[in-house]
Amino acid sequence: MIHLKNGILGKVCSTCHEWKSLDEFPTDPTHASSQGRHCRCRDCHKKFARRRRQKLALVRNAVIVIAMGVCAVILLQAKGKPRTYETGKLVDVSVQEVTRGIAVISGMAAPIPGKLYTFQIQVNDLTYFAEYRAGKLSYKPDWVVNDPIQARLGDDNKMYLKRSNGQELEVLIVKKVRQKDSNN
Repeated sequence: MIHLKNGILGKVCSTCHEWKSLDEFPTDPTHASSQGRHCRCRDCHKKFARRRRQKLALVRNAVIVIAMGVCAVILLQAKGKPRTYETGKLVDVSVQEVTRGIAVISGMAAPIPGKLYTFQIQVNDLTYFAEYRAGKLSYKPDWVVNDPIQARLGDDNKMYLKRSNGQELEVLIVKKVRQKDSNN
């Protein structure tokens, strides 16, 4: 509420409860009843805004710390799972030239060349038929037929083959065949 004191228009701050002239209150068009002045004086308004920024910073930092913790747990769980490979035998590998799609170059359609590697890998009593689609300059498998091969199964019909440099080659299992028992 605005009061006239010693010929000066002013009001009492809602926070510090001191009477101050209207010039000491920031303008705020939403406060029409107070001649467009805020209910807190500038000093109290600054303190309030500073505390609010500090609280928001604390919340933001807490969210960042929690997110980093969640990411760390996920990474540790992923790293914590040992990659267990089974030793199998590379029965066969074949390579075909394929078209990986069509590209438009200078307004002309051109095929995108690639290679399709088809693997036959025997692990225990199962033979896996798997495919690896590669670009013309992609990794070229360096295994030799009838050599042992390290493989592990993944999700969604995926198999991971351990390469000579320790990295993995992801292949897609297209078929599984169980070997018939030779005693029958």
